[in-house]
Amino acid sequence: MRRKGLFSILSVALCSIMVVALAQAQQYGQAPQWQSEERGFHGLEIPEIEFWVEPVRIEPGMPVHVGWNAEWAEEVRLWKSPVLPFAAEPLDWVRILELGEPVDRAGEMELMPEETTAFYLVARSFAGMRARRFIVEVVTERFEQTAELWRPAELYLGKMEDRSHVGWLQSTVDLRRIDSARFESWMRMGEMWSGKSSPPGISLTLMPQVIFVGESTLLSWNISNANCADKSVTQYFTSLKAQAGAISGTVPAGGGFGAGGMPVCALSKWMSGSENISGMPFGPRNEWHHFNAKNALGKSATTSRWIDVLSVPQFKGNSTPKRIAAIKKAIKTIDKKLRDGCIYNDTGLDKTVAAFKDGHIDRRAFWARLLAELQNLKLVTFNCKDVSDKNWGAGHWADYTNEIILEWSPSHTPYLEYVILHELIHKCGFNGNLLKYYAKYTKSPNETGVENQAHKVTGACIP
Repeated sequence: MRRKGLFSILSVALCSIMVVALAQAQQYGQAPQWQSEERGFHGLEIPEIEFWVEPVRIEPGMPVHVGWNAEWAEEVRLWKSPVLPFAAEPLDWVRILELGEPVDRAGEMELMPEETTAFYLVARSFAGMRARRFIVEVVTERFEQTAELWRPAELYLGKMEDRSHVGWLQSTVDLRRIDSARFESWMRMGEMWSGKSSPPGISLTLMPQVIFVGESTLLSWNISNANCADKSVTQYFTSLKAQAGAISGTVPAGGGFGAGGMPVCALSKWMSGSENISGMPFGPRNEWHHFNAKNALGKSATTSRWIDVLSVPQFKGNSTPKRIAAIKKAIKTIDKKLRDGCIYNDTGLDKTVAAFKDGHIDRRAFWARLLAELQNLKLVTFNCKDVSDKNWGAGHWADYTNEIILEWSPSHTPYLEYVILHELIHKCGFNGNLLKYYAKYTKSPNETGVENQAHKVTGACIP
């Protein structure tokens, strides 16, 4: 069922989006970003979290030790909430960030919870979020009598699905606000239905997942076995600017993070539907759509989908409409492969690519730089040329420029996905800055020339 204007309330929320500026690019100097001296600078890595809470089962009056370390984070929040033995109210990570207490990237503290408590640590950078959760069970006679019926097992395993950009946590309804008759009714219902109801089902599609500014995509959903559903959106922006003195041709120029969403259960009247999402008005960005649903017995489900909105590159030379369309299609393929984990998840590259192995380039920060370059393609010009060599179809990029040359011969079209990614890999790090460590070319493909390394990285994404 198609519903126009369904998300006006969401649009209002997003119009008041929070955008936090990154530090100015000059803060990082003119050295090549995402390489040895600047590898992994804050804002371009999805945070890595270590979080520990000990012990997780105590008696009243006993202390609990809480410690954490959040690498690559721009912001870290710690939040604790009572956990009581029945249905839960959904909260997303963005709301946890609002509720939590700001803390240093690393720290420890000793607390003495008086009741069973959930501890959440959420870390955010402009590349995404990660969170961890632990439940400390304060054992009392009353809680022991009801816990087996109502506590969601996954809460007590100290586990949470680790999503790159966003996920869902749970808080709870305060038992003190509920009269005893209703509580007893819930207990009887729990005895009858505990373990017998199925969790909500969420079917969510977003196609296509990569678009250019000015294009649109269709989000469709169907929610079953639920009486409450809502949706929220998170957005991430990374800006670059052209700079002649930078070997890559570009330097960081800012960025931001924003979020908006519906009130809890606001989607309940539309358990199935669709929505057109435009590349405008927010421009280039990485955007996540999160659907959350629950039923009367407190069983819940969540599903998220992402889209990337890219700026449109410039074209010159013999850039025919057919060639421009082929280049845009190749760029979308490259972006999706990167978002799906290409390079970022390929730990084997740390052993086979010398610049990663030797620590001159951080693989995950390099992955973030590639995505930033794609989000800011308006700075890049594709110069399409025709060459006379029948068997030639290739590409070139030169240090200190923002132009990628693509060459067509009478019988050969360049393998655009491979060629464009290969030249972007040079642009984003495998360039003249590595020549003090490695030669540009080598006689053997097994040697560590910069060109050979760039081919290894390219081949890991585009065979």
